[in-house]
Amino acid sequence: MSLGNFQLAIALLASNGNLPAQTILVPGAAGGVATALAQVARARGLRVIGTASSEQKRAFALENGVSEVIDGDPATLPERVMALTDGRGADLAFDHVGGALFIACLRSLAPFGMAVSYNILSGPPANDVFDELRKLLGRSLAIRTFSIHTVDSDIAQRRGLMEDAIALMAAGKVRAPRATRMPLAEARRAHELLDRGGSLGKLVLAP
Repeated sequence: MSLGNFQLAIALLASNGNLPAQTILVPGAAGGVATALAQVARARGLRVIGTASSEQKRAFALENGVSEVIDGDPATLPERVMALTDGRGADLAFDHVGGALFIACLRSLAPFGMAVSYNILSGPPANDVFDELRKLLGRSLAIRTFSIHTVDSDIAQRRGLMEDAIALMAAGKVRAPRATRMPLAEARRAHELLDRGGSLGKLVLAP
């Protein structure tokens, strides 16, 4: 399970064509994919700005590779990211929520930055995304949607991603974050936790 997340994280970080990056933005930094992203990015010498909604989640994110943790309110996120980066912004932003957060990620980007949408839990943005890009024309921004299943049929590439993930774990550069464990009988409560974002990292049901 954790290897799969690290495999996904490696592929996500390559989604900008391996263009030079200094800083990445990872909303929901205490989540399963987000902690893998943060650890792989840290192993590559990148600065990771994450968001978290509670002190417990902030501490968890900092344990797992995040450099700085800020509030994730879409209304103030761009301002906070710009303040941390001396007005430059993040080179890459990885959004799994959609909605207003995706627009906030766009506004948080540095020149030639890219926003990567790898899930859309809150649905599409209400704003016209192309109109937002035109408003930010001076930064020459890019958008990419991402699914790991794009490489399902490329056995060599998929194997290479897994080998990279194994090598990072073997070298001690990344590690499986502690999971939230619950008995299978509490599956309903587990889903409720996931729906409201109340879990840390992966949530495991034990039979």
